[in-house]
Amino acid sequence: SGRTSSYVDDLDTMRLGREKRRLRNLFRLGARQTCVTQDDLYSLLLARSPMSLVAIASVIAELKSIYKTLKPGKTWQEGQAPVNAITVDALAVLLLTPNVLGRVHSDVIDDVVQVISVLQVQTVDDVVDQATRVASNQPATMTTMRWEWPLNVIVSVTVIVNLTAMGISLDSGDPEHEGWVALEALCVAVFVAEAAIKIWYSRDNYFRGDAAYWNLADFVITVISVFELG
Repeated sequence: SGRTSSYVDDLDTMRLGREKRRLRNLFRLGARQTCVTQDDLYSLLLARSPMSLVAIASVIAELKSIYKTLKPGKTWQEGQAPVNAITVDALAVLLLTPNVLGRVHSDVIDDVVQVISVLQVQTVDDVVDQATRVASNQPATMTTMRWEWPLNVIVSVTVIVNLTAMGISLDSGDPEHEGWVALEALCVAVFVAEAAIKIWYSRDNYFRGDAAYWNLADFVITVISVFELG
């Protein structure tokens, strides 16, 4: 119990904050709403995995009981919640706690599993929020935004032109014609410029950041293209 309590107290603040924000978006809670009510859960489950109000009330009571064991002496927030409601803070902590289902009583385990499964499903808003968060964590974000979008457009058009040219050159029966070779060289030059610009702005993060694997694959393909052209 002491070990679990320590885990909860030491939960990463940013991670906990993201989970609370995700839950607020999921339930469409207002700025001053601090609790998820029985009706909120019922409405959410209705479209995904319907459950009776009585069963939902039992799940809420069980989750609140578990939360009290995770944070002994720090449950004053739950005192502010109505009987058939649980605070967003408590719900976020429970969803981030490992093996929380191991603390659930057997008579309500199926209903709790059902509710938690629905709560953990990502919505479109969650995905957008996650993508926005990743982008905001990149170094020099505002600078990156100014050049990265047009660069991506140019590279995308270049890829389409390159693939189209390859297909036409093969159909023409003369893929080694100097015109096709010159066009391919131009496309490769764009790919090299893309890699150089990203490495210049990203520095060490190009091979270490969130997009490191994609950047590495892109870099390898660019190098291979240069050698094939030579």
